[in-house]
Amino acid sequence: MADYVTVHDAMADGHERLEVRCATCRVTHHIPWRLMRGVLNGDRLDELHKRLVCKKCGGRPAPEDVCIPEPVKFPGGPLCGPGTSGS
Repeated sequence: MADYVTVHDAMADGHERLEVRCATCRVTHHIPWRLMRGVLNGDRLDELHKRLVCKKCGGRPAPEDVCIPEPVKFPGGPLCGPGTSGS
């Protein structure tokens, strides 16, 4: 997350969601930017943890538990199948 300062920076690089881990519930949520009400493109990523609340337990995530997820790397290259442009 150090490379991205604002939500706009992450979105400009192609990231579509925020990863939030709840240490109490032991669950990780991947929240798309469009579903995060009140979050603006100029909001700083290191400040978002103060505005997030777990719907299950009501706890707030620690700053290190809010990050941009790493892209998934598939062995052998990208997936190909019905509905994709692969050969």
